[in-house]
Amino acid sequence: MLKVNVLILGKSGCGKSSLLNYLWGAKVAEVGTGRPVTPESNGVSQGIYRHPPVTLDGLQLIIHDSWGMEANKAEKWVALIKQESRKCDASHSISDWIHTVVYCISAKGARIEDFELDKIIAPLISEGNRILFVLTKADIASEPEKQALREVLTRQVPCNSGIIEISSLSQVLRSGQRTEAFGREEMLEAILANLRQNLIEKIPAQLLLRAREGSAALRRDALAHYDNEAGITRMYASVLSEVGSIVQEGSRCLGTDIRQWITQALRDATVIYCLVGEQLGPESVGAGRDTSLNGKAFLDTSSITWDTSDHFANSIMHLLPGINILLMFVKKDLHRDTLIEKLDAGIKRFEEDAETAARQIRTRLDKVLALPAPLSETMQ
Repeated sequence: MLKVNVLILGKSGCGKSSLLNYLWGAKVAEVGTGRPVTPESNGVSQGIYRHPPVTLDGLQLIIHDSWGMEANKAEKWVALIKQESRKCDASHSISDWIHTVVYCISAKGARIEDFELDKIIAPLISEGNRILFVLTKADIASEPEKQALREVLTRQVPCNSGIIEISSLSQVLRSGQRTEAFGREEMLEAILANLRQNLIEKIPAQLLLRAREGSAALRRDALAHYDNEAGITRMYASVLSEVGSIVQEGSRCLGTDIRQWITQALRDATVIYCLVGEQLGPESVGAGRDTSLNGKAFLDTSSITWDTSDHFANSIMHLLPGINILLMFVKKDLHRDTLIEKLDAGIKRFEEDAETAARQIRTRLDKVLALPAPLSETMQ
């Protein structure tokens, strides 16, 4: 069964709980329930809650639900959302990642604020997440209200994964008009489609994140060793030699880890995509599609030749051949400055290569994970 992790966001009062109850067909979410991450002293629950898995139309949904998000606590929410997203995405298994981010906005007289765009949505997009906007309370909003909100979202977040109107409640309005709940099937289909796009966007983004964090850690370790060991009682040359060994071993491990991560991520992407195909129906997989593709096949057929070990050997490791002899009698700070210069130059080249590899992988994913036309169109 396909497991989908959904992070659902939105300001207090936007209708998230009603939406969850509508999706589940039961009252499973209400204010005051769940597992608070940061309970406030005034008793107002705030935080991100992971609901137990629920099966809907053959999907196993795991909802990560945010409560209490307000502009005057934007920094706290930025930290909480970043923590939750990165905790999930740090896993080597894509099945543990956040697959879809659903952002709820009340269609009735609401607007999206700058803190939402700048502090929450933009950082999520930068890490490879695609945002699916859900306009809640659509049954009581006017067409001009909904259209205005659509135009703002399309303009401010052009790379969104869709804008869906939802009515979570069947109710009788003051006018006597009865409204029916709608949008459930459209939302579930959008979550599936968003999963595919998230794979395309997120794998390259996560590759870059891991490469940058790994190279930054390598830099910190190298400089920390130099700062701790270099001094009056030890020759700088011997300390620099030790630093070189640290960089050499660290770069080898980083290169191995990243290559293994790429292979596993691409293999997982293929498995998940095939499950998406099964969920949407046999035709969604497409005639002749090779469902046995694994990470190695992705790499071979896409001409991705990035080899981090070779790259480090030709960049960061340039500090080894001559730095000891050339700087043997120079002061500690000058040794350190040269070490930083060489480390930064190598890291810059490494990250440029990582960006090239990420673009190659994204191009390949975009082709391999291309959904065919819906059955109704295919038969016409």
